[in-house]
Amino acid sequence: MATTRLKPIGHDDRLSIVEHLTELRTRIIICVVGFSLAFGLCLWQEDRILDVVNKPLADVANAKPCDETRDPLEQADCWQQSQKVVNERLAAAAAEAGASAVIVLDLARVGMRRGVDVDLLRRIRAAVPKAELVVAGGVRGLSDLAAAAAAGCDAALVATALYDGRILAADIASAGRTG
Repeated sequence: MATTRLKPIGHDDRLSIVEHLTELRTRIIICVVGFSLAFGLCLWQEDRILDVVNKPLADVANAKPCDETRDPLEQADCWQQSQKVVNERLAAAAAEAGASAVIVLDLARVGMRRGVDVDLLRRIRAAVPKAELVVAGGVRGLSDLAAAAAAGCDAALVATALYDGRILAADIASAGRTG
């Protein structure tokens, strides 16, 4: 069987359909071999890779270590608890690096009408007392804006509540005048 080598092909070069298909086959084989080698390496070293990826979470977990249980619910709880510490540290690091504002965006709450996470806002405010604190995600109405302001928030990014009509432009104008 003859070996086919990839040769550089210029934009002006003309190839027959057979030459195009031969080149395509060669490139597909190279990609499949490369992907298979990378997959095999990752499968062989999966424990090491997962240890490297999970180490930051295990370092900040304040409850039991995440690797002591195989129960998915306990692992999820451990991960959520560790994220609380990570969020505070990340906000503090951003402020120390010179960030003048911190946006607290909970993607799980965006558009879901679940309300803002007031406890998270209080913890972030304690971690970054001088930075402007902006909440985003989960604002259901004026009561959430008031709760966020009471937790130390300086501003809010609101989308779904405006779109749905639960907050009106007049509400925002009056809130801006009073706050």
